[in-house]
Amino acid sequence: KLGDAAAWGPRVATGFESLLNSAMKGKGAMAAQSGGDASDYEIARAVVFMANQGGGKFPEPPAPAAPAATGAAAPAAPAAAASAPK
Repeated sequence: KLGDAAAWGPRVATGFESLLNSAMKGKGAMAAQSGGDASDYEIARAVVFMANQGGGKFPEPPAPAAPAATGAAAPAAPAAAASAPK
């Protein structure tokens, strides 16, 4: 129940890591969210949002670091003219 401090209080008391673990792996009838359409970062942000609406004071999780550039150029796509029949 979003915003229900009485319902969220005991959950918030378990801490962010516990809440995130339950969301990622599932708990009871709640399906696991990890590996779905949302990234782990988006799931963590949702957990913080919902917990904070219920009285929690969790900070926003840090954004994941951008992948490092390798410096290698992407392979060129084959030219359409080269593969077209003559």
